[in-house]
Amino acid sequence: MQLLNTNNRISSELDHHSIKSIKVILCISLLFLINTLTFGQSSQTKSGVTYANAPISGSITQWNNLSNAISSNDVYTTPNSNLPNSGNHTDYLKITNFQFTIPPSSVITGISVGIERSDANGKSKDYKLQLIIAGIIASTNKSKSSAWGGNDAIETYGGSNDLWGFSLTEADINSINFGFAFSAQRTGGGPQPTLAKVDEVFITVFYYQPLPIELVSFTKEVNNGLPEFSWVTASEVNNDYFSLERSIDGISFYEIQKINSAGNSSITQTYSYTDLFPLNGTSYYRLKQTDFNGNSETFNTLVLNSNQNQYKPESIKVINTIFNESLSARFELSNNEIINLQLINMKGALAFSETILGEKGVNTFQIDFKNNISGIYILNLIKQNEVIASTKVVYGK
Repeated sequence: MQLLNTNNRISSELDHHSIKSIKVILCISLLFLINTLTFGQSSQTKSGVTYANAPISGSITQWNNLSNAISSNDVYTTPNSNLPNSGNHTDYLKITNFQFTIPPSSVITGISVGIERSDANGKSKDYKLQLIIAGIIASTNKSKSSAWGGNDAIETYGGSNDLWGFSLTEADINSINFGFAFSAQRTGGGPQPTLAKVDEVFITVFYYQPLPIELVSFTKEVNNGLPEFSWVTASEVNNDYFSLERSIDGISFYEIQKINSAGNSSITQTYSYTDLFPLNGTSYYRLKQTDFNGNSETFNTLVLNSNQNQYKPESIKVINTIFNESLSARFELSNNEIINLQLINMKGALAFSETILGEKGVNTFQIDFKNNISGIYILNLIKQNEVIASTKVVYGK
């Protein structure tokens, strides 16, 4: 499983200027088993795009230069005016439109808010710190009671397993109306003014992304000289299809069959496929799944040893040897090449012919054969004017 790279932050005992200079990216890679699905924990950290003031009852000032809080650069967002008396507080500073891209079907496990702030006089502290969900300031207040320090420092609220009392989906997080709001207040009296400064704000979202499938088994057995493959899944999430791939050397694989999947399932699903054109000698098979996003995962390889296979790489086989409207023919090629399909009646007359570009691997071709004379026909697979495979079919109206 591929884990997402995440913009996380490392806290350390470094001084303020060192913290600002090392802006790091941290990839958290944890594997858990949750509700019988295998997950990998990831996170995304984003800065907001949209900033606004929002009134709080009793507020005496708004915030100024709002968008200065978008990055850590010693250019600050500050209150418009001093908070003169103990307990005085500002409006909300609302930050939304964080432009998260949490993948579909992800399970949100935690929200962490970070604010880099300071007050050289130590006269400021938190008043409110709340999430904004669907454009509404939520009820949970994560503000802290300690005074802001004299040097810029990042304070975090929440964490990787803290949902702030809410059940959130990836749609909630990815919405432009998701974010948070906070306000500051004066702590203590005295003549010194408040010097509240906010340098940067950001949110980290922690989530699990389910693997498309939980594979229970992938097995083979040989019946009548043909290998039959079976696989079982315990659960599937956004799983588009399976591919059975084959190789003659165990290194270079190509697809011999695509099998549609259940898509989404929380119960056992069983699949099977018979290779009608196995190779002589040793060959290798593996199973691959592809989800609706185009991501794929390849599973273990099975080895087949046989010296009695009845088919060559260039072979042809029909699904319905007796037919009355159309004939489904399947053939396998060792390379991409131009081939010709012909139906010849028992008098040697040509009843059908079509030239196509065949692909390496198994090909399926539908022949419309209405309004012809009933009887026995020979289906030929022709390459470079040479019949390389043939089989007998019966047409009856």
